[in-house]
Amino acid sequence: MSLSVLELEGTAAEIRAQLPDFSGQRLRATIRPIETETADEEEAGQSWMAGSSREWETDWLDPREDLYSLEDGEPVHVAR
Repeated sequence: MSLSVLELEGTAAEIRAQLPDFSGQRLRATIRPIETETADEEEAGQSWMAGSSREWETDWLDPREDLYSLEDGEPVHVAR
């Protein structure tokens, strides 16, 4: 008796539609969810934001760094 392996990838409905008729046979099935690109992209975005925050943290916490107003571009702490 030779055993063959059938590997399918897709949604549950797509896989069900591709399956041959195995009625009356005992089967062993392994289901492995596939991570989507969306999850990878989200993780990469979060990593980028965390990294950029760390990079700029020292500048943001430095009291010598001026905050400028949008109206005239002058430092906020300067007397007007």
